[in-house]
Amino acid sequence: MSGFIKADTSPHLERFDNMPKGWRYDATFGSPVFGYATICNAKNMLNGGRKGLLRCQKLEGGGVL
Repeated sequence: MSGFIKADTSPHLERFDNMPKGWRYDATFGSPVFGYATICNAKNMLNGGRKGLLRCQKLEGGGVL
């Protein structure tokens, strides 16, 4: 088994199917869940910032969104 965990076992990160308004991709923090990218609401974590997981989707051309 790989080092990834199931999406329903990550209680500290919200999971989203679509990017919420005002959020952005977070390249500084790797996703612990296969098939998800890490996002944040662009605030400092010490000042109420939140992190979440955005589900990746396959595109028809073979790419990933």
